[in-house]
Amino acid sequence: MDRAIANRWVMVATCALLGGAAATAFRFGRSSGPCLCIDKEVLDLGSIPVGQVAEGSVQLTNCGTSTLVVTKVHLTCGCAEASLTKSELEPGDAATLRVTMRAKGVPGRSSVSVYVASNDAGAPLKELTVTSAVSDEPFLEPSLIDFGRVDRSQLPITTRAKLFLGAKEHSTISASAADPFLMTDVDAHVQSSTVFEISLSADAPSGALASEIRIRAADSDVELRTNVIGYVRGSVYALPMTLVLDPITADATLSEVVQVKSRSAQHTDDVFTIASVVVSQSMRPMVSADVAPEKGAHAIVVRVAPSRFAGVWSAQQLRGYLRVHIARGADREELNVPLLAILRAPKERN
Repeated sequence: MDRAIANRWVMVATCALLGGAAATAFRFGRSSGPCLCIDKEVLDLGSIPVGQVAEGSVQLTNCGTSTLVVTKVHLTCGCAEASLTKSELEPGDAATLRVTMRAKGVPGRSSVSVYVASNDAGAPLKELTVTSAVSDEPFLEPSLIDFGRVDRSQLPITTRAKLFLGAKEHSTISASAADPFLMTDVDAHVQSSTVFEISLSADAPSGALASEIRIRAADSDVELRTNVIGYVRGSVYALPMTLVLDPITADATLSEVVQVKSRSAQHTDDVFTIASVVVSQSMRPMVSADVAPEKGAHAIVVRVAPSRFAGVWSAQQLRGYLRVHIARGADREELNVPLLAILRAPKERN
């Protein structure tokens, strides 16, 4: 028996094991027909929080000697969906079957059967079992609150998020925001899930915003955190919108310039003034900022003092902001400039 014939008999033997005795019809060079092989019988998606979605995949291969056609993929639960990259496979070809599952019901193990129908005469219907563990861990949806770009005239503005706390009823739920311009409203008593509101108040600063909301149950050690971002389009803006201080090393000084610009063409450079600049507490005393007319009509110089970063080098990144107070006649406006300090090397200690 030459090598080519031997290889074809190996393929037929594999198909016979996976697809039944009918697959052994191949003989003396004739086609045995299509044969569907699935690389695993059980697909485990792991732990999924209630209401969340997980995804996994398996590989389908045509182990036969003629075209395999997948005619239908059927699932036994509406909580899952399946998609196939292609339905016709030539001998030796493979396709990916992706399965997504949304965790529903009470916590515990669950399984869904996925039936793959094809023109494989030996096994026209093959079963894949998809398993998961429905978790009772709390979570927020969406995990990131994004207000997008809004004009100041649109403030205040409100968006909504969904809080999942599982099957347990908690005694007291509290929510707090990292900044006073964010307001939250959540029911004191929540069972399973609730929709709550997050509002951006009318006195929110202009510019890029980056903040955080924390939600905690009084009878639980679990604290949920979600980031809040957005951009408020006011009468002035900063260049750059976000200032990255990089690199910061233990033996180097660094200074950067932020320019404040008027957004309206009718406002010339002398219409508004920078009344003051405040650096967030998280960045002091390592970072300082001052108005610098010599750098431009409305320029701010941000200086970094590396020697004052002692004790925070292990953080690698430090986040904060500049709060620029703008005066235009009797009108007042605040401009927010996020700061990101990147620490490149640990500070050597004597």
